[in-house]
Amino acid sequence: MIKLPLYNVDGEKTGEVEVKDEIFNVTVKEHLVHSTVVGYLANQRRAQARTKGKGEVSGGGAKPWKQKGTGRARAGSNTSPIWRRGGVAHGPGSSDYSYSLPRKVRRKALCAALTAGKKQESIKVVENLGFSSPRTKDAEKILVNMKLERKTLLVVNDSDENVRKSFGNIKRVRVVSSLSLNTYDVIDCEHILITRKALEVLENRFITKQD
Repeated sequence: MIKLPLYNVDGEKTGEVEVKDEIFNVTVKEHLVHSTVVGYLANQRRAQARTKGKGEVSGGGAKPWKQKGTGRARAGSNTSPIWRRGGVAHGPGSSDYSYSLPRKVRRKALCAALTAGKKQESIKVVENLGFSSPRTKDAEKILVNMKLERKTLLVVNDSDENVRKSFGNIKRVRVVSSLSLNTYDVIDCEHILITRKALEVLENRFITKQD
């Protein structure tokens, strides 16, 4: 079983925490990580552009003029795409870019990302942040003490509301729950700070095989 360094809020290393090999010591398969990240980003994408077709624009109904004898081209409706204010032919619509991956693939990709973070020594465990009330100034002080100067992922429990609010105002910090942690969150940050309780919840999440 491998270990992660354990720190206090003053940035002092107080020991090590044993973590499960099946989460932090697996074979890193980059293609699984890539597929999972692409799928995550695709699921966040929303189609913004949309045009109205022939059946959606106002107008239509009666035939503009009779079929023959006018000398003009035949016309059946003024909503035709070739008419001014007519519908748009083959325009962008309500596209759905999302797709899903098997749960096992997502789990393996997340473990691979955490393993890579462990090898790069970018993961730190903090004993207890202990915010009795939201205070961004104290949150910034903790980051300075732990030398987390770049983009940081903070993994906490859902019940740590004061921690969320304290770190939520700091631009370089992304706060996520241990139950909703995903591969994109892990690889998108240079540092990962996880509370000890959140680490326990994360390990239990994999033991019970819940995503």
